[in-house]
Amino acid sequence: LDPEYPQDRLHYMMQDSGIQLLLTQAPLLERLLEGIDVAYLCLDAQPHAFDAYPHGNPEQRAHADNLAYVMYTSGSTGRPKGVGISHSALSQHAQVSVSHFNMSAEDRGLQFSTFNFDAFVEQLYPALICGASVVIRGKALWDSETFYRELIDKGISIVDLSTAYWFMLGKDFAAKGPRDFGRLRQLNLGGEAMPAEGVAAWKQAGLKQVCLLNTYGPTEATVSATAHDCGAYLSGDEVLPA
Repeated sequence: LDPEYPQDRLHYMMQDSGIQLLLTQAPLLERLLEGIDVAYLCLDAQPHAFDAYPHGNPEQRAHADNLAYVMYTSGSTGRPKGVGISHSALSQHAQVSVSHFNMSAEDRGLQFSTFNFDAFVEQLYPALICGASVVIRGKALWDSETFYRELIDKGISIVDLSTAYWFMLGKDFAAKGPRDFGRLRQLNLGGEAMPAEGVAAWKQAGLKQVCLLNTYGPTEATVSATAHDCGAYLSGDEVLPA
């Protein structure tokens, strides 16, 4: 539940999903629970509430078909729809992502998406299960120069972006001309079609050696279902249709 969402949307998601326990923070409690009857636990209000409980991991009772999370669609064509993803689907997607994106413990991935979008899943779990590091962007949306500075300072090697944001970066980077992009070796794009001029700008910026993957997949397919390597377009071996 993103606290930035309108209250009526949050209430709809809580009621539609049938949650039985709300984990939250005291400053958000009144807004979240106004008119809603659900058990809650404020994680910041009772710092010693769990001192008496065992410190070890609980007994493993989960199985592959357990629900891992419910992700709500944007609702742009009506009321948002909750999509349930199982532990098995999440695990398989993370494992395939590690393999397909050639991730290793030496990588540093950028967590660019906010947690209420399924791209967040692809930016977090694959990195964690292979021992890679995750750089948290935070709430502020970086402009192109902030992105470049953070890329260099944090040694980011893999980035997963929306196509629109990548297009903005490409144009700004092309205007600056070729320069050092540090450890960046792979970029994954998704969300909408890639414009041909964006690929041209990326190449003009001196980034044709960076692996560029165009990914696609609905939330129901656990984040992404297809990935296309755009290296041939950057090398000039193939030409994108206008």
